[in-house]
Amino acid sequence: MFKTNVKTFVSLRKTEPPIALAELQALTTHFPAPDYAFPLDPSFEPERSRDQLQDPTIPSPDPQHTATFRVLQDYVAVNLVRPVDAQHMWHAAMQSKSCELTVLGQHYWNLVNKGLI
Repeated sequence: MFKTNVKTFVSLRKTEPPIALAELQALTTHFPAPDYAFPLDPSFEPERSRDQLQDPTIPSPDPQHTATFRVLQDYVAVNLVRPVDAQHMWHAAMQSKSCELTVLGQHYWNLVNKGLI
């Protein structure tokens, strides 16, 4: 929004949000508390190299987990979530680490929790 000395607001541009409202509202579902560390494992990552496909110690992708991981990746893209002790979410999943809310993510978590979003 842009306001000058006018009586009403004038929308200069309308765009799609970078993340869907339903995904944003699911923050409190994926993270029960703002300081919750979401545990990841290789079943969250849908992509595998040839060696990883042949490694029996690496679990196969789970469709529910990969759907959740896609949402978590969307959160990362808008700076709501970050991997813990890993460079990227792929590394966090394949190394069975976790991800957590950023400060901005915690702010949005609180807004969703209070029903403001």
